[in-house]
Amino acid sequence: MNRMTWTRAMTLALAAAAAGLAPIATPFAAEPYAPRTVKIGGQEWAAENLSVATFRNGDPIPQVKSASEWLAAARGEKPAWCYYGNDAAKGKKHGRLYNWWAVVDPRGIAPAGWHVPTNEEWRTLIGAVGGPGGAFARLKEPAGFAAVPSGARYYKDASFNHLGTVTFWWTASKADKWTGWYHAAHFGLQQVANDNGGMNTGHSVRLVKDQGAAGPAR
Repeated sequence: MNRMTWTRAMTLALAAAAAGLAPIATPFAAEPYAPRTVKIGGQEWAAENLSVATFRNGDPIPQVKSASEWLAAARGEKPAWCYYGNDAAKGKKHGRLYNWWAVVDPRGIAPAGWHVPTNEEWRTLIGAVGGPGGAFARLKEPAGFAAVPSGARYYKDASFNHLGTVTFWWTASKADKWTGWYHAAHFGLQQVANDNGGMNTGHSVRLVKDQGAAGPAR
């Protein structure tokens, strides 16, 4: 089943379930995921931001549009995703923004064979492309990692910001009770940074292949 067929089938099934006509069936557990990849050092990374709407087991990740609902999801520590500015057209280039609870949900945001990288795995990547001072030029190469400035959803008021200037990627590593580690590429400053931020922030996600699942370099 290709992505177009899967998306149409999922839409119909969700509509039927909402109308009380039929349960959501299990075949949707395997949402198609076949991104272009780039091999850097000993890691193989997806060369695009993640844009899935279901967990690995097929459960839907809630799409949350309004600021009030986004903040409510945070208070309940519930997973959520959105498009930047709630504009689906932006998802084609930038993928989706996820809060921390979607990233670390035990049902798994990453399809089989992939995982959300830890902060140390991100540091390994940055080290392999020149370190904090030299990594930016390599990460933005269109034929390589293909970083794009996808912006974020701010943790304090759920506003959208930084589109066209910065992209932020969650890691799977918790910093403290309130924050998780992320890596960012600043297109204005032309540098990368590693910092921690509020768990209800909407950030992009890049996946890395599980060890032993890596294919040839691309």
